[in-house]
Amino acid sequence: MTSPQRQWDFRFGEVAEGVDVLKDDAEQAPELRQQRDGSFAAVLPPKALLLLPTEGLPGNRQGRHINDFTISIDFRMAQNTSEAFTVLNTRPIGLTGVEDGELGEYTVNAQGEFLGPGPAPKPFEDGGPRVTAQKWLRATITMARTGIKTFLEGVKRHSVTTVKAPALSKRDGELSLEPGTLVLFGDCPVELLVRNVELKGACMDEEAVRSEAVAAKVFSPYLKQLMEEKQRETVASRQLVLADLYVAPTPVYTHSGFLAHFGDADLGGTALGVGSVQASLEILDVALRELCTEGGSEAELLQGFRWKDKESQVVSVIAKLIHEAAQLAKSVGRARESADALISFTDKFATRIGDMQPGECLVCPCGINDHALMICLEKQRVSASQGGDVNFNLIIINPDLAAGLDYHPARKPSSEAMAEANPKLKYQMALVVENLEASKVKDPWFWTLLFKLDCAPYKGMKLVSPADLYDMLLPWLTGEPFCSTFLKNLNFLQDIGAGDTAAAAAAAAATSGFADCLDWRSPTRSATGYHKAVVETIHFLARRLGLTVMQTKQLKLALRECLLELARKDLQVIPNATSSEKHVLRVAAQQCARAAGKLAEIASPLAEVRGSGASTDRLRSTLLRLESMLAVVREKPLSDEAAVEMPCLATRLEEGDAGLHRSQSSLGFADYLLDKSDRRGQEGELTKADRLVPIEAT
Repeated sequence: MTSPQRQWDFRFGEVAEGVDVLKDDAEQAPELRQQRDGSFAAVLPPKALLLLPTEGLPGNRQGRHINDFTISIDFRMAQNTSEAFTVLNTRPIGLTGVEDGELGEYTVNAQGEFLGPGPAPKPFEDGGPRVTAQKWLRATITMARTGIKTFLEGVKRHSVTTVKAPALSKRDGELSLEPGTLVLFGDCPVELLVRNVELKGACMDEEAVRSEAVAAKVFSPYLKQLMEEKQRETVASRQLVLADLYVAPTPVYTHSGFLAHFGDADLGGTALGVGSVQASLEILDVALRELCTEGGSEAELLQGFRWKDKESQVVSVIAKLIHEAAQLAKSVGRARESADALISFTDKFATRIGDMQPGECLVCPCGINDHALMICLEKQRVSASQGGDVNFNLIIINPDLAAGLDYHPARKPSSEAMAEANPKLKYQMALVVENLEASKVKDPWFWTLLFKLDCAPYKGMKLVSPADLYDMLLPWLTGEPFCSTFLKNLNFLQDIGAGDTAAAAAAAAATSGFADCLDWRSPTRSATGYHKAVVETIHFLARRLGLTVMQTKQLKLALRECLLELARKDLQVIPNATSSEKHVLRVAAQQCARAAGKLAEIASPLAEVRGSGASTDRLRSTLLRLESMLAVVREKPLSDEAAVEMPCLATRLEEGDAGLHRSQSSLGFADYLLDKSDRRGQEGELTKADRLVPIEAT
């Protein structure tokens, strides 16, 4: 619909400047009367004119006057009358070419028919609307070069065309609106009520007039407030963290990637456990780039660990790789829509692989039947064989048992004590396939088959399985059975004695350094495997690029804190938050506090040494950030104001460094989730914290 160029709306009890009622040569501001629906209307005494200012309105049709326009008037008569009266007075005199009389004004005749300029037509027999008392009506007038039309309640009642009135096509003619004053009514013998007048600098078509007439029937006195709130929300949404990613951005704490990062097992089986690799890549891409932005508050999160420039540069490299992966995820999603699109994409993707430089890495998402996988492709720095093309390493990152994680090496706890404390199996989520021939890796048909594993099956197509990847595609790449690849990965992870340094050096050389970057990891156990795949990719890249296990944990803690910092920024923009959103943020704060406390729990006694954990000052800054974010949450005008307890972190700060390492085993995995006891040696009751309440239960 065309926006009003000028609107005089009395429904909200306000009178615009310059609006007057002319009665007996005296001008005064109109009286307002409240209606039964709570709205207001301007009161026009009998024989009174309503004067509306139009100064400053631009002309159109290359003229000084408003030659093309639409005027809509919502009015009601106090009682019926048998006299004709004027609705709009533009002084239309002097026009020629109209038979049987001179053009008059826009009027309502004695029969209640709404007429335009020109001779009165024969009485209407179509049963259309007429002007009657005690009923709100919308009268609309449209004018363009082709003619004039009048409408009542969106139904056309009268029209004058250029054929009958050639002066209509004349620019700045008698029927145009000259900037100054719009004159309505004037000779109505009964009292009138007017609640809204709109002037548009364009001629609306009949369909648009009908639509607006229908919309005008449904009115609430709170409509303006709702529209203003919507406008404020629109302005606020453009200030959100994700505004550059989405046309209609939402706060970062409602994003599926944020929920998966902190909710994890709580989201399984709920409507919130629906996301995608692309969405997770996008939000972690934003967080990583914020961590690498110099001068920002997020960049300070890594500086608190006292990293050197070398470690900080690793994070910048990871951020670039994840950013490119996010762009590839969009392309892969579009490519899966049709076979032709998929083939076209894989041709371009193979060209991108061919352009890779020695030592360069490329990350790309794929999957099996909607279960997410990530592929890391490395171009080796030197050729594996003299005179040959530089070969590639391909790493499959799979966190999901449903997508074939059981093809990866796994291990149980190495001792009975560890099995009792932590009985779960751990897996090598990054499966390495080394020394692949460049010709095979750059074959677009291999990538077509790989990406096809995650396409929706068409009619008659059998559902694919992990065997299609591990037992068919990988053996084609390597030229040997999958069991050989499996055994090589076992060799990467074999335990070498600490004193056998020569053997360790030989093993590292033989495995291209992969022995130093493959860790035993816990698989996903919820519906958020799509996010776990991205997080595990970041973990692998950090280890592959030289970060230690402790530094990788620090990076992931900084990622959590960065996401919460971004959530705090969005909270300051959004005027309110739902109870569920507040609960999500409290859960996220508890998760971050748990991660910070756990990092201190596994740190060495020399916590101030770089790379050995998180110092007391660093933990204190984490607590302050969380409290700052939760303070913003509590200020939002909604319920659920219960405070969040963070005993794992706060108690350590109270005890100081001596308490940080007093008991390395006192806080196990379950304690972080359930324990609200005093950590200063006093026994406390174990109670369920809000952390274990499913998000949808609120």
